[in-house]
Order: sequence, then structure tokens, then C-alpha cells
Amino acid sequence: MDRQNKRKGILLIALLIFPLFKPFLSPVTVMMGTLHGVIVGGLVIYISLFLSSLFVGRAFCGWLCPAGGIQEYCSVVVNKTPKSTKFKKLKYIFWIGLVSAIAVAVFKSGGLNQIDLLYQSKLNIPELQEYIIYYAGVGIITVLAFTVGKRAGCLYICWLAPFMVVGTKIKELAKYPSLHIKTDPQKCIKCNICNDKCPMSINIAGRVKNKFIFDSECIMCGECVDACPEKVMGYNFGSIKKE
Repeated sequence: MDRQNKRKGILLIALLIFPLFKPFLSPVTVMMGTLHGVIVGGLVIYISLFLSSLFVGRAFCGWLCPAGGIQEYCSVVVNKTPKSTKFKKLKYIFWIGLVSAIAVAVFKSGGLNQIDLLYQSKLNIPELQEYIIYYAGVGIITVLAFTVGKRAGCLYICWLAPFMVVGTKIKELAKYPSLHIKTDPQKCIKCNICNDKCPMSINIAGRVKNKFIFDSECIMCGECVDACPEKVMGYNFGSIKKE
């Protein structure tokens, strides 16, 4: 099994077990926990995503995110590129609102003074409103994928992405050893297959000349790496050295 089949298999597993992990990704659960002064599993995951992105960028989005899995399997049916870039700012608005709300909740609760990583995640029969919220979220992601294009949810509305965007930008600016996609511009034949394969609609071909793929939307999925007929790109763990 090649790398992309393995990656999509992992995403499929993440998608299938998504209902079990919903409380850990839900901003509602995080908000409810912090209002009661509780460090919940979701808050730990948010912080972990930021910390991991300092070394591996947005690899979570490309390899483990269940919402990403929904969108990638939708792209098998409708594989088109989102045309607008201006709506990418929406996810930062959602993120700033979330971070601000968490900060206010912590202040109102008098600080986080207890830990319950399984807060509201105990196995039980969900109430009707939980089903409604869950399927509404899945529905929005699916509709965006079918109407706007591949990974539109990631590009426009994901409240988790900015945590990793910040970490990715830090590692690129600091230039300490971390995971990147390195390129060999001399090998490029400008076939643009990498652009067609990129699930995040990045102009990969235009970035090959930089010796590294610099883009905060890159999810380290390796589609461009594996699709390139000339093996122009490859994973690299090391320091960025521009020439």
C-alpha cells in the first residue's frame, strides 16, 4: 500500500470514530469546561495541536483530522478548486472569537483549578440536540466540499486551523529543525500535476523555486510529493536554508 492509500485509510478510520471524539474537538465543550474552571480534553488538544505544529506544521489536518477525511472523500465525487481566497479570513475571525471567549471564561471562573480530560465525554446515549449539532456540522462541511470545492471547510471555517497556522509560521521564521517539504527546482518540468493534486488548492508549482513549500495552508499530506513524476519534492526534517 503506498503512502497516500495509507493516509486516506487513516483519515477513514478517524472519520468513522469521529462521534466518539466529538467532545474533544467541540468548542462548546471547551467553553463549558472553562466556565467551571475545568481543564478539559479539548483544551489540551488545542494546545497540543499548536505545540505539534511547531515541529510538523499542519500534519494533523492532512493525516488525522476527521473533518478533513469527510472532505477528501467528498472530493472523490466533486473534485474542484475553491475559487475565492478572501473568505479564508473567516476562520481567523472564528478562532479569535473562540480564544477570546475561552480567556473570558477562565477569568470569570477564577482560573482553571481542576482537570477532567473526559469532561462530558462519558459513553451514554446522546440527547436529540447533540445529534442535531453533530450532523449540522458534518452537513455544513459536506455541503461546502460539494459546492465550493475540496477542503473548503479547512480553508474557510475551521477553528482549529489557526492554532496550527501560528505554529507553522513560527517554525518557518525561526528556521529551527522541523518538518518541511523540500524541493529541487532544477528537476521541475512545470507539468502542474502538483497543483492539481494539492487538496488545499496551493500553487505548489509556483513555490518550488523557493527550495521549500512555504504556505501556512499546507497540511503536509504529501500529495504533491507522491504525484510528481520527476520527484522534485520530498519530506525533509531539518533547518530551512534559503539560497
